[in-house]
Amino acid sequence: MEAQNDWYCLMPNWRFYNMKRWKSLERQCLFILFLLTGCLFAQQTTVEEEEEYRFAIELENKALFDLAALQLHRLAEKYPQSIRTPEVLFRAGQNYERCDSLYKASQVFLSLLLKYPESALVDAAQFSRAKLLGKNKQHLDAAYAFDRVKILSPKSTMIPEAQIQAAQHYFLVNEFQKSLDAAYYVLENYKTHPLRLQAYFQMSQAQEALQDFAAALESLDRIIGEKIEDEFAASVYVGKARLLRRIGRFSQADSVLQILVKGNFAGAIVAAAAEQLAGDMLARKQYDACSQLLTTITPKIDEKGKAVILLLQADLLIQRQQWAEALSLLRQIDPDHPRIDKTSFSFRQAMVKKQLNDFSGAAELYKSIMADSTADQTVRHYALLDQVDMLVAQGRAGDGLRLLQDGLRLDPTSRQRIEILFKAAGIQETVLNDFYGARMNYSAVMAEAPFGKMADDAQFRIGVCYEKAEQMDDALAVYERYLHYYPGGDDDLMCRQKLSLYRLFSAALDSQSSESDEFAAATEASLAYRMALLDLSAWKHFRRAYAFLQKALQQDDGSIDRETLYYLSALCLLAQAQQQLSSQLDPSQLFQELIQIEEQMKSEFPESRKLQQVLVQHLDAQINALPTVEQKQFILTELNNIGTQTDIERRSTLAFHLAELVNEADSTMIAASQQVEELIRLKPNEDIYSRALFLQAKMLRHQAKADSAVKLLYELHSRRSPAWQIEGTLMLAELLEEKGELIDAQRFYAEIADQFTYSRFADQARYHVVLLMLKQGQYREAEIRLKSEEKAPVPPEFKRFYPLSQGSESLWLWAELARKTRSPQEVITAMLDYLSGGQVEHRDEALFAIAEAAEQLNQQEMALGYYEEVTSSAVIDTLSQRALLRTAEIYFNRGMYEQARDRYGEIINRLFSADHKKEAKKYQIVCEYRLGNTGRAAALEKEFNKEFNDRNAEARFLYEAGLAFMSDKNFESAEKAFKTTSSKYDDVPEGARGNLGLAQLYVIQNKTEDALDRLIQITEKYTDAEMVSTALLNLANFYYQNRQIENAIASASKILNLQEKGPLRAQAMDILINAYDDINLRDKAIALEREYIQLYPNEKDLLNRRIRIGIFLYGLKEYDRAISHLKSLKSLVSAENEAEVQYWIARSYADAGLTEQAVIEFLKVRYQCKPTKLPWGVTALYEAGQGYRKLGNLKKAREMFQDVVRERGATDNIGRAANSKIQEIDAELKQPS
Repeated sequence: MEAQNDWYCLMPNWRFYNMKRWKSLERQCLFILFLLTGCLFAQQTTVEEEEEYRFAIELENKALFDLAALQLHRLAEKYPQSIRTPEVLFRAGQNYERCDSLYKASQVFLSLLLKYPESALVDAAQFSRAKLLGKNKQHLDAAYAFDRVKILSPKSTMIPEAQIQAAQHYFLVNEFQKSLDAAYYVLENYKTHPLRLQAYFQMSQAQEALQDFAAALESLDRIIGEKIEDEFAASVYVGKARLLRRIGRFSQADSVLQILVKGNFAGAIVAAAAEQLAGDMLARKQYDACSQLLTTITPKIDEKGKAVILLLQADLLIQRQQWAEALSLLRQIDPDHPRIDKTSFSFRQAMVKKQLNDFSGAAELYKSIMADSTADQTVRHYALLDQVDMLVAQGRAGDGLRLLQDGLRLDPTSRQRIEILFKAAGIQETVLNDFYGARMNYSAVMAEAPFGKMADDAQFRIGVCYEKAEQMDDALAVYERYLHYYPGGDDDLMCRQKLSLYRLFSAALDSQSSESDEFAAATEASLAYRMALLDLSAWKHFRRAYAFLQKALQQDDGSIDRETLYYLSALCLLAQAQQQLSSQLDPSQLFQELIQIEEQMKSEFPESRKLQQVLVQHLDAQINALPTVEQKQFILTELNNIGTQTDIERRSTLAFHLAELVNEADSTMIAASQQVEELIRLKPNEDIYSRALFLQAKMLRHQAKADSAVKLLYELHSRRSPAWQIEGTLMLAELLEEKGELIDAQRFYAEIADQFTYSRFADQARYHVVLLMLKQGQYREAEIRLKSEEKAPVPPEFKRFYPLSQGSESLWLWAELARKTRSPQEVITAMLDYLSGGQVEHRDEALFAIAEAAEQLNQQEMALGYYEEVTSSAVIDTLSQRALLRTAEIYFNRGMYEQARDRYGEIINRLFSADHKKEAKKYQIVCEYRLGNTGRAAALEKEFNKEFNDRNAEARFLYEAGLAFMSDKNFESAEKAFKTTSSKYDDVPEGARGNLGLAQLYVIQNKTEDALDRLIQITEKYTDAEMVSTALLNLANFYYQNRQIENAIASASKILNLQEKGPLRAQAMDILINAYDDINLRDKAIALEREYIQLYPNEKDLLNRRIRIGIFLYGLKEYDRAISHLKSLKSLVSAENEAEVQYWIARSYADAGLTEQAVIEFLKVRYQCKPTKLPWGVTALYEAGQGYRKLGNLKKAREMFQDVVRERGATDNIGRAANSKIQEIDAELKQPS
């Protein structure tokens, strides 16, 4: 039964087991069937994918990139789980890029990065996406994208190239520090990578932009090679040349470019270097060197890049006036070349063709320039004037006039309009003899600018036109008007001579009018005489009157006064001679006839007053007609011939002409001065007296008798003689300026500039008015004057052909105004703008100003470069000397004693003052001591002591000897030297150095009490600010190191009272800042940091100081201000500092109680900032863990602490602390909730 029961019990179990077994088999069969079906489907799917992929590759190989991209993109979307999909997406992006679908390409690469972050193609996709951003000019985004390659794929081989690209794109958006960091990453992490050279080059560019010129040069020198074999090597040379030019080392820059140009490599960058070098040589008129350079480079340049080189060669030939050769070169240039300015090219061709008498060809080119409304207005104006000159030379003056009329319709500036009108009037007067039309145009010039520079010239030419038209009464009226409206004008003296001559005519004619009725018409002589009088009185027809007078003399019947006939004949000849001189014709034939008449008068009427008048007028006219080199000898001969008892007017004429010709090196000055002084004593009339005063003052100035000259010029100014007022006032102003009487000098300059605007001296006076305003701090007034007098400058390219200085003085004054009122950086910009315009008048002063500004900016390399350029090239010797002195001082202060010694040697060998040479010899000896050349120093010291009795220098030498002993660890000899210095020379400032040396020695020997005693002695005994400040600085340092904070603050504060600026004040401020921080007076520390930044705005550590201000604000618990301040610095800091700044931002949030935000900010330190040498990242992780724990998120906190331990280990300080926190958290987690 039991068995049966068992059987019955088993039966249902068996059935159950059987059913279960069959169900299991069923499921297994279904699973196997599913697998078989899946395999068949997968096999079919793989085949389809492969076929589609191959089809896409075929499209790609056939350059059907758009279709290939679409096919690949669809394939990736269709098979997202395929192992090949990342590659498919990448190729799709590449094909989109090839067919310029940049947006789609970027999106595909981004899709790859987001969907397949573990793919091996992540680095390539990120790199490609960054490259696309760069193509779209999104340089900052591109830089960030390149920078992320190393984060997304830390082991990628593309990181060096990505970092170089990042550096380049950061540079393009002026993120120079980030550019430097990116390039430095390559150098730091890839010691043998071939892109290291490119990294150095990129570093040099960033360092140059950050104005760290010494580092930039060092970076370039690491990679520059002797052979130039590729584009990169050439770019290194160009970069070094550019950098050298920027820091003022122009000759070195030229040498670098010469090496590049003479090398074997040829390319666009070499052509550009040659262009720059040749352009500079042309500007400096170094024609032979320029020719050699262009001849060397031309064969190396391909046809595409040869156009500019050929143009420079043509310009060189134009400068040498080799017109045919220049035209031949110009014909080889394609005017449509993208780098050739069509207008300037056409102008060159026209100018050359004009010189070669190809007037028709030149005319066509000029017409094309004038018709081009886009061309520069000044260029069109010159084209107009040149074309008119050409037409006049062809005998087509009428066409020239019509062209000038057309020019007036081109909307010229006022200055250009005046030039056109004046030129038209000149053609009418001198070529067409249309005196009426000429007068109208001259009048139009005066109407356009009644007191402009050309107004007096126009008035005078109107008188000449009347004279040429034989309308003498009108001419004389115009000359009178000229003297009234334009006193002291450019033609003042000529007008006076003409009026003087015509007054003689009038007097002679008036004396004859009462006798004219007595002459009967019965004789031919009397008839001829009456006709002559009629010609002279009514028509001023001198040539015809002279003929009638000669006829009367030949047929003399005794009824006419022969002296009068001779006199009037002579005056007629003189009038004709003046007319010829005004028209720049040769009057020598007239003078020959005049001499014959004078001889006849001397023989017949030796005591005649009329003869003396003729001789005076003849002398004046004849001297003016002679070449300048012959005038002086002629005057001296005449002075010897006339004796002492001659007519005063004749003698004054000779004396004045002689005085005009002499200069400070002239042996005839004494004779001229005696003659003029006699005229001042005699004071014959106002005109002679005034002119004598002026000329005597001029000669006294040549003799360095400024006070006597000023006295005479004040006398001249008080008499208000119009003829000599302007030039005399100008000389008076110049002498007063030289004497330092700037207010009076400015008043006289302003008088000329404002009252005599038409004078040729007006521009000079205006320049000096502004210059004196700048010297006296009247900056606003100077700016107003400059703005009112601005002129349109000649375009830079045309200065080679039109060497005019329009606007150059104004540009210099603007630069000077910047030097007085702007920041050092703005001064540098203004001076470089002046130099870039090709100006040379003030080149040396501009270079010196740049050097001074660079020194203020603490850009020592730049300052040295410009000072040395001034030293080597300055025309002004005093400026060269000042530059050499500053160069020596900078080298000495920088501890570059070898270079300083050499510069001091130059000072000794050049023409410096005795004091400068003595100082140079002193410091040369100091340099030898500092260089360890004690034997050489002792020998020089011996020579110095023989030459000079200078106890101060002796004390300095003994102190330097003590320093040399101390550096050799010969402490006994050092102590002896220092003690001798302090005891024997305690009466001179340098004697204090003995105690200073002893203090340094005792510190080394741990004799602190003795050291303190010596330093305190200096502060109590001596008054020299620098020496006392140095002692106080040593005391402050000692007190601070020994934690005597109050004493350190007291000593450092005294330095601030003694030193307004300079390194001693800077060091004292640092001690005070640290001391105030130590005793929690951080508000005072912040104030000092800000003062430091203001006083030393170009120190390299300013960014660190600004970071420290933020940390001080944190210490003051002003968390909001700290956060705001530190966030403003994030975009400015380097990679190393970014983590520090972010950390303190996070700490500020944490201590402000904003824990959630603090955690986010701490995690930014770890995951957004670049890894640094200091453990900011791991410290931030620890602080983030603290924050999570505070928020109650223990698991996340434990994770943070675990990361710290994993990175730093459990034995490191922060690792040990993190491990302790983990144990605490574990204990908390085990506790029941």
